[in-house]
Amino acid sequence: ERPPITPPRTPQPSIIREVKPKRPPPPADYANLP
Repeated sequence: ERPPITPPRTPQPSIIREVKPKRPPPPADYANLP
């Protein structure tokens, strides 16, 4: 008897892509602020 074939669990790359903002935060501009 073969166990049911379970699809490989995909980690969270897909979820991370959705959570990541489309526009990355400004680089070190904040460091330049007084």
